[in-house]
Amino acid sequence: REFAYPILCDLAHANAISRRELTAHGGVEFYVSILANKTSCWQVPALNSLAAWLKEELKEELKEELKEEAALVDAPLPPPPSPSAVAGAAVYHPSSSSAVGGAMGGAKVP
Repeated sequence: REFAYPILCDLAHANAISRRELTAHGGVEFYVSILANKTSCWQVPALNSLAAWLKEELKEELKEELKEEAALVDAPLPPPPSPSAVAGAAVYHPSSSSAVGGAMGGAKVP
């Protein structure tokens, strides 16, 4: 244990591939089991490993979210409507009595 625990605790700090392998082989459960052992001198390194792991995973998720947002911002806008479609469209004008008349009994809106 004195040689394996330091290596296993350092793996969480290494890189995403190491953390992926730890995930596949119960790394979080291993660190939590060390934390559960009140007499273990490895509690602090295990907790540091979990903190580093969480920090890196959150960074990766944030990067992905930012990429998705950037893709939305950079997405092309739809083409503007054709002039003929705009010319034939009904346009609401607040001073028009016909636009408001039916709903408000002919009263004008200021």
